[in-house]
Amino acid sequence: MPKQKRAAADEEAGDDAKEEAEVTKDGEDEAEEAEMVKKPKKRAKAKKEAVLEEPHVAHEGPKWMIHPPWLMYRKDAPASSSKIAAFDLDGTLIVNKSQSRFVTSASDWKLFSKEVPKKLQQFYDDGYKIVVFSNQNGIGAQLDGKMSVKLRERAEQAFGTIKVPATLMYGTGKEGCGVRKPEPGMWDFFVEHLNDGVQPDKQECFFVGDAGGRPGDFAGSDKKFAENIGIEYKTPEAVFGEGPKKSFSPMKEGGSNKNPELGAAFDQLAAHFAGDRFKGSAFKKVADIINSYDEKITSGKQLSHVKGVGKGSIAKIDEFLTTGKMGELDEAEKPAKAAETPQEDAKMAAAFL
Repeated sequence: MPKQKRAAADEEAGDDAKEEAEVTKDGEDEAEEAEMVKKPKKRAKAKKEAVLEEPHVAHEGPKWMIHPPWLMYRKDAPASSSKIAAFDLDGTLIVNKSQSRFVTSASDWKLFSKEVPKKLQQFYDDGYKIVVFSNQNGIGAQLDGKMSVKLRERAEQAFGTIKVPATLMYGTGKEGCGVRKPEPGMWDFFVEHLNDGVQPDKQECFFVGDAGGRPGDFAGSDKKFAENIGIEYKTPEAVFGEGPKKSFSPMKEGGSNKNPELGAAFDQLAAHFAGDRFKGSAFKKVADIINSYDEKITSGKQLSHVKGVGKGSIAKIDEFLTTGKMGELDEAEKPAKAAETPQEDAKMAAAFL
């Protein structure tokens, strides 16, 4: 074959091979595109909003300082003092107006006692710095969340009524976080950062809280908090007088009745007044509380904070503990004894005859 014809043939063969390769590639591209249509692309995961780890002013609501991960506060006058009057918030300065176990709104509060503003003002005038240390683990790590706003607004409303300058601190973590009472972390933070370098004189400091470990108290964390710090502990009743009654917590399972005679006396009163729906049920409730009380009762005052035990019952308890009798019970039993007397007289007469 002449050279020119052979070269033309080779060139034509090369073009055919090139065209075939391009067709193959086009087919692969089409197949790849079809596969992509069948398998939609996965959506990129939305990036979680980064949590601010640095201290900052609250984004919404009252402008407290947020100190991640478990602390928030707002500071007030005086700038410093060696005398600290420290308080729990709930159950000590205020209580839930709704009587619900949980806070329902920012306005769900009322003063523990009308004495609260007067006493706080007196402490402030005496040179104390008023500080509130409150566990609020309902907020948790959501320091800028809705619950945080609600509970900060609630405290601001309360102190807007109290009208006494106070530094307020919330520990929002659970047990073991370092700033939840009874751990002393909130106190330590206050001393280091919120008292202008002045060391408190612990002999001149005290803490008031309702969680004193008494029967009827939900815990003993407030008393333990004061002990861990090394300052005096006081109950709200000792500082502000009587507040709202608490529901009674019965003794633990397996406990023994430590007040059987006193409980029996109230059981007898309840039985005698069974026909009086209100009086009978009231005495029965007191009897049940006494029979379930986890300590030896030595004074009616021990039950003064327990819901269902009124002043009248406390007076009867003190009377029984002092004299071993209850005047009202003796009076209640007299008619029955009088009824028995003629029969006894008849028996004596028959025996005599």
